[in-house]
Amino acid sequence: MSIDGSGGKLWGVYEGLCLARKIGLVAMEVNIDSQAVMDSLSGSKTCCVVGCRLINSIRSMINTNWQVVFKHSY
Repeated sequence: MSIDGSGGKLWGVYEGLCLARKIGLVAMEVNIDSQAVMDSLSGSKTCCVVGCRLINSIRSMINTNWQVVFKHSY
């Protein structure tokens, strides 16, 4: 996964989740147009060195008392 492609989308997911937490949302649907990002976040693929820390941060954020649904949009 390159930081230019999917890495940028991961940053978007991370920043969006940070904002959602800041404003107090407890349930949300996140639409992602990248199958590689979906696979990374669902845990079906191991993360690469570049995005591993970011993926782990996102995974730990969604493993709290949130209701987060990721959907792949085309």
